[in-house]
Amino acid sequence: MNINKQNITDRTPSRIERISIWFLPFMLSSIQRIYGATFRRIDIGREPVDKLRKEGRPWIYGTWHTNVLFTPYFMRNQQVYSLVSDSKDGEMITRVLYHFGNKAIRGSSSKGGMKALRHMITTLKKGEPIGVTPDGPRGPALKLKEGIVQAARHSGAPIIPFFYAATRQWNLQKSWDQHIIPKPFSTVVISFGAPIDVKKMCETMNDEEVIQNVQKLFDENVENCYNKIRQIQAR
Repeated sequence: MNINKQNITDRTPSRIERISIWFLPFMLSSIQRIYGATFRRIDIGREPVDKLRKEGRPWIYGTWHTNVLFTPYFMRNQQVYSLVSDSKDGEMITRVLYHFGNKAIRGSSSKGGMKALRHMITTLKKGEPIGVTPDGPRGPALKLKEGIVQAARHSGAPIIPFFYAATRQWNLQKSWDQHIIPKPFSTVVISFGAPIDVKKMCETMNDEEVIQNVQKLFDENVENCYNKIRQIQAR
């Protein structure tokens, strides 16, 4: 059998690439640990998540893309499976997740979306929590796509909206997701929304109504977070 050497070369990462894939996630996770140690963290609405974990039940974290940078740090050591693309960048993200005690489901919501959805449902039915960016990978920002709703509907797992903001932060206005980066030594508020039972919603609502209602609950969670920020700043 003839073997195309060019194809082998294309599939095999160089030594520098292999070193980068190992070193960059280690460096990024280490920097985040040092940086994150300066934060004062306040959680609101976390009790239902702790209850689900104690009962050994799965759930779906829904995290807007604007929060994607520090979410692995804030969710560390929870053994949460996050959907990560099959790209080279995805490999680095996967390693960052592992450095923080979490895991990855490799796939893409935009390419082979059904396959990624099946992987999420299978993981949830095994009793494992997962994390999804419901407006990723390209937006529009803070607008829910149906993948997370379908995962919840077919697995029976509740959705937990997850959002953080800080008393002092940078907002990258030129990025499509207007990414939030808390400033050092700021107070970071992490807001957990109440569990959303999509399967129950589907008994009385059509698909469009379900998405609209889940979107509303995500929006309320963001507002709850900023209300707490305003309370802290007013002191």
